Amino acid sequence: MQEQLDLYASVHKGLRHAMQSTLFQLGRLDATDPKDVAETVAELCDLVGWLEKHLEIEERFVHTAIDRKRPGAVAEIRQDHEGHQRDFVLLLTDAVALDQAAPDAVAERKALAHHLYLSFSRFVGDNLVHMALEETAVNALLWDLFTNDELQAIFAQIMASESPEQLKRGVRWILPALDPDQRAKLVQRARANIPAPVFEQLLGTMRASLSPRDFAKLDAALAVAPSQAA
Repeated sequence: MQEQLDLYASVHKGLRHAMQSTLFQLGRLDATDPKDVAETVAELCDLVGWLEKHLEIEERFVHTAIDRKRPGAVAEIRQDHEGHQRDFVLLLTDAVALDQAAPDAVAERKALAHHLYLSFSRFVGDNLVHMALEETAVNALLWDLFTNDELQAIFAQIMASESPEQLKRGVRWILPALDPDQRAKLVQRARANIPAPVFEQLLGTMRASLSPRDFAKLDAALAVAPSQAA
């Protein structure tokens, strides 16, 4: 029996990895250290940018495809996404307020940092529940409405839309969060859907993002012919 393609599992593991790392960084932040604040705010802003792109991809490629076959089936997910978009604005506003607070206003900076930490923790909690819903209810819908070949075509469209910068962000956060089998399958599918020069550049990022043991396992899997890997 052919394994059903899961469009959510890998990217969601990467997003969980990035959100947990950023939450940890916010929790240990030294609000009196401008360099520490600047680095943490930059990390948060980069994550929000990725999350915004992720919602855009889901709407453009996944939700649109579902709507063609079952209109209105993802209305609840769209409502969640609208809420997340509002959250992004609030998080970025709070992050900028912290970054721009006067260096000598220690009490204010600590209060702003704590507020941002709690706001982001609530966002992460909501997002974890949301992603679990997508990986269960929406995946069941996708598997009911689409063949594996159709899901592969959606995946190919998503990969073709990704910029090299976005692919590098995915390598940094997604690949270390996957088990070896998931990692190999994702990279093999990606290799088939992005230009060879871009993929070769990504290999260097993969080596830097993975432990030597994990990269060796991936390298061995990539050396297997596609027909054998299936």
